Amino acid sequence: MSVLFPSMNNMHFNQCNRIITSLVTVLCTLLSTVYGRPNLLPSFDTPQVNVTVIENKDAMLPCSVNHLGELTVLWQGPQGEVLTLNDRRVIDTHRFSIVRPYLRDWNLHIDEVKLSDQGSYTCSIGPQPVLAKVVNLHVKVPAEIVSNRSSPTFQKVKEGDTVILTCNVTGQPTPKVNWYRRGAKESDDKKEKVVGLDGEVMIIHNISRYCDDVYECQAYNGVASSVSRLMRVVVEFPPEVRLPNPRIGQSVGKDTILECIITAEPIVTIYWMYRNTEIQRSTRYDVEAYDEGPKTVILTVRIFDLTKEDFGEYTCVAKNKLGMVKKSMTVFEYIDTKEVDSTTATPHYTIKGKEPENTATEVEVMKPSNDDPEATSFTRTSTNGYSNPKNERPGVIGSVSDKGQKGQASTVSTTIPLLCLTTMLTALLQ
Repeated sequence: MSVLFPSMNNMHFNQCNRIITSLVTVLCTLLSTVYGRPNLLPSFDTPQVNVTVIENKDAMLPCSVNHLGELTVLWQGPQGEVLTLNDRRVIDTHRFSIVRPYLRDWNLHIDEVKLSDQGSYTCSIGPQPVLAKVVNLHVKVPAEIVSNRSSPTFQKVKEGDTVILTCNVTGQPTPKVNWYRRGAKESDDKKEKVVGLDGEVMIIHNISRYCDDVYECQAYNGVASSVSRLMRVVVEFPPEVRLPNPRIGQSVGKDTILECIITAEPIVTIYWMYRNTEIQRSTRYDVEAYDEGPKTVILTVRIFDLTKEDFGEYTCVAKNKLGMVKKSMTVFEYIDTKEVDSTTATPHYTIKGKEPENTATEVEVMKPSNDDPEATSFTRTSTNGYSNPKNERPGVIGSVSDKGQKGQASTVSTTIPLLCLTTMLTALLQ
């Protein structure tokens, strides 16, 4: 039969082959549609991701899906709220959007991230989630000092008060706060300028005038540059007056300068008084004030052409809102006892002398004529050492300072070695 009908057998075979191939194709298609292929199930590239961003910067939360097919991609926020469905935005804010650089990417983009955006975001495959990927968003916030919650940049306190300096800071992570005393001597070693303990509050107990300075709080958390705030603390205290020379002697007709040193904060009113009257600048007086360092002033009055009326008690007065203080000094007449002029005729003297057992000798020399109006007596005391007959303070013109008791005259002392004194007595007796 094969030999008799060769063409019919070939045709029948080809038809059967085509039918079988079609049936297999249809069956495979049906099986693929109903059951799917195990190796083509949807999957994420990574199961979980951590993203860190600085506040006010943009953030990109990645989500890449393999073999998505006809399924949908859903993004949810930290509170479970739906943000996007596929590439459509659901939430009512333009800060969230889907970015797809490749077909399998469904990245969530957030504009100008806020601290409140921090949390865990979920990328899910739906409509009924079969897979979910978590992306943790961490937001860092640079250190910032809150001015209205911090101490003022300038404040006045009284000596002895307790001062609390506050530097309120915010930031993520929590900033570290250091305190510095900026008015202190600069040093390469920053630790030498650090004051107090780390923290937002620094307390100064029983503050003194020596704590008057500029203080700085500095906050840093590693996100951006450190921030700082300067605080000027002024310590107020009542005046203090010091007189370098409580007694000054000067001759009639000469000038003299009186001086007092005043320390106070604030220095408001300072003046000199004489006979209960404030001394004003005039042709008789020149009043000047000079800075002598922090919170210290030197107040001087120069008295021109001294007269008998100028000798007496002068008072330096200083006052501020915390108190008043005054100190007085005495200006007395200084009489310059001169040596006998050796060019004039030598008069006859009566010498009363006694040489004591100790090393000091007291000699009184007198002119014999009582009618002579220039008759003078004087006493010289001799010791083994040397003394300065005038205790003059530099800068006080032509004056003699006497720091002895009030109302006592100055004693002019001169040192004369015993041998010289013996020679002088021998010459006078001849």
